[in-house]
Amino acid sequence: MKLRNVIYPKYSYCLIVFVFFFSSQLFAQQQEKARMQPISFYEGAIAIEKISGFVELHDGENPETEFKVVLRNEGESNEQIEVGFRGAQAKKVSLDQGESQSVSVSPITSFSGEAGSAQKADIDMVLLFNGEPVQKPVGAVNVEVRLPQQASGLIRANKQLKRGDGNEYYLSGQRVYLTELSLVYTTGPVTLDIKKQIRPTRIDEEGPVKVTLRIKNRGPDAAQNVLIEEDYDPRDFSGEGENFEMYQGKVNDRRLLWSRTIDRIPAGETVEISYELIANMPVHDTKLSATTASIDGELVGVSNEIFLAGE
Repeated sequence: MKLRNVIYPKYSYCLIVFVFFFSSQLFAQQQEKARMQPISFYEGAIAIEKISGFVELHDGENPETEFKVVLRNEGESNEQIEVGFRGAQAKKVSLDQGESQSVSVSPITSFSGEAGSAQKADIDMVLLFNGEPVQKPVGAVNVEVRLPQQASGLIRANKQLKRGDGNEYYLSGQRVYLTELSLVYTTGPVTLDIKKQIRPTRIDEEGPVKVTLRIKNRGPDAAQNVLIEEDYDPRDFSGEGENFEMYQGKVNDRRLLWSRTIDRIPAGETVEISYELIANMPVHDTKLSATTASIDGELVGVSNEIFLAGE
């Protein structure tokens, strides 16, 4: 009994270590195999002629959507497929040779934020045939994005949208691949439209870079004490003056911060501010972060991003 009491814990510990090591190795191999697994696409005869519909944004609630997808059988035989947006319920569709057919399908949507403040809606517009993403582009897209009545405009969209005459925007194009549509908006009294430019547009050598921000207040009220903020990679850029500071966060999180407070932007008015960065070297093939504007910690505007092309 004494011998057993001495030896048993030692071998139990070794067994636990071995099982843990083996399980970790197996999990890592499975993860690596999943990463190396090629993505499978639908390459059949069914094509997407058109996607149309609307996204209606609400104040403090999930967005409402309605989409119609026009399919066309370009093959030489009758086809049957399941059609649906990623993660959502699919519909079975049968098409004769050369036939076109309109199908109503709904995407998965998500929402975050609170009524009366900055809010974000995501609409997953990846269309699947038989559970696989479609290899061919969509022939034509025409989707209307409707803002709540109280909103003065979108703060930001991850796709290029054209504004209509009222409180609506349009996602349109030909031969496009659709992914997730992300929309940031607010129903508060201030919405800022920010356009960011740099000169030179190509940074092929070290030296000064001029940054210009055009900020328009699209809201019905004056914007008071607006905090404008930007950040840059300190390996690429440096700056001088009280508006610049270095930020040191967690591992590999070092940023050059620039900020300025604008006392007042009247409703409907535009202000322009400029400042100078110093490029430490040629800067290519990278994207500059968007400018953000906030009032008392509440997001009210986001600029476009700028991509610095390579040689």
